[in-house]
Amino acid sequence: MLSILVVDDEAPVREWIVYCINNLGEKFNVVGTAKSGKEAYDMILEKKPNVVITDIKMPGMDGIELMQLIKKILPYTQFIILTNYAEFSYAKEAITYGAAEYLLKSELRSADLAKILEEILKEQTEVLEGKNSEILSNSYIDLYSLYQNYDDKGYCVSFWQRFGMDENKPYIVIGAYEDISFNQRQIIANIALELSPYYINLAFRHQIIYIILQEETYEKLQRTIEVFTNKYFQIIRQDSAVSEVQNSLRTFMQAIDQAQIALSSTFFKSEKSVLYYNKLTQIEALDYSQIRKGYEKILSLVSMKQHKEIIDDINIWFDNFNRVNANDIGWAREMCIKLVISLEEKLYQLKYDNEFRGTEIRKFDSSRVCKEACIEMIEMMSVGKDGKKSKSISEALEYIHKNYNKDISLIKVANHVYRSPEYFSRLFKDEVGENFSVYLMMYRLNYADKLIKTTNMQISRIANEVGYTTPGYFSRIYKKYLGMTPEEARSKNSDKMSRK
Repeated sequence: MLSILVVDDEAPVREWIVYCINNLGEKFNVVGTAKSGKEAYDMILEKKPNVVITDIKMPGMDGIELMQLIKKILPYTQFIILTNYAEFSYAKEAITYGAAEYLLKSELRSADLAKILEEILKEQTEVLEGKNSEILSNSYIDLYSLYQNYDDKGYCVSFWQRFGMDENKPYIVIGAYEDISFNQRQIIANIALELSPYYINLAFRHQIIYIILQEETYEKLQRTIEVFTNKYFQIIRQDSAVSEVQNSLRTFMQAIDQAQIALSSTFFKSEKSVLYYNKLTQIEALDYSQIRKGYEKILSLVSMKQHKEIIDDINIWFDNFNRVNANDIGWAREMCIKLVISLEEKLYQLKYDNEFRGTEIRKFDSSRVCKEACIEMIEMMSVGKDGKKSKSISEALEYIHKNYNKDISLIKVANHVYRSPEYFSRLFKDEVGENFSVYLMMYRLNYADKLIKTTNMQISRIANEVGYTTPGYFSRIYKKYLGMTPEEARSKNSDKMSRK
């Protein structure tokens, strides 16, 4: 039987979905409904449903945020996302964060819902039939029951004691991605035979092999970790990740999480290596505010013709992720993928859909791939796209780019292209994607930013160069939209250049 929770802030939608599920027979059971993400979160932790059907857009906690939080605690929970939004970017975002399926409310039929639930039930049945008690068909230990009893530390202790672990000896968990080109189980067994650790066992979840190593003392465990990881890497040449040393079986799930987090940091790595969770915690934390400012700046410049500058900004923005703290890995990965999705959506808004069909979300397995996708899209904008804008707007943009440092206004530019200010304002927003005033301001600030970082020109002179006669006003809007004062930007750039 499949247990299901339905989440939507619209009562008629909830009631219709429940009605459809109840008509599917005894194989499917609705264990509850919720009208908000917060209410659903509490119910999921209590009832632990197999499937959550949730709206993607709700007040407060939305469907994607709900899915992210639940997947950290109950990773086996399947999500089906519902939305009124037809844009492909919502679908990709939902799938990126772990949705099993994405459906439009306006097109949803009971037959579609039934088909998806049948597929999930079939998959679950196959998994359960492949188990032998708490052992999977591939002989790895199954972690399912541990996640289902995540809040019962006593269960975790008794679980691992049944598998021969000692509550009073230190241990670690090593995570490695499954690689079907190797017999990893045999390779691990051969290394273990050579090292003879006090205890070794293997678990498996979502294409990750977890190697549990336990020794009698902390010192011996450290030596075993070093030798084991080196030998494993020499043979397989694939990433592996090591948790912190644990001294109690009650914290076993913490060790699993640490190994998984460290392994996910490979998203930002170009070379294969052995990753240690405790070393990742020592890296300086990311500046979330500054990264968000950079993200917003890139999006605001998309509709401008300064494509080289946008590409420079993208390269600089991705440099933020050269070294990522363990606590920032999930957020940083989401931001990288979010920028790709946002640029794709911008392309559609700018009517590039005939030339660009989007990227495949499953290929976003590294920050390098994300950066390449972003640059590719910007380059597509720069090649032969003028035909997408009317003659009036093309001439207006050319006029702005030549005269941005002068006293120009919407009325003056509208007169230049022989259009009424009212009509020109609407046409500009429709074709460029920004209000005239915002476009002009960001164009000026972007050029000023370049001067600040590449010259020693006084800030007051730079302000005048880009069309601002009052340096104080220039500094205020620069900080508001670019996240720091001109002086801070120059100082930060100087520090970065001195470290190179």
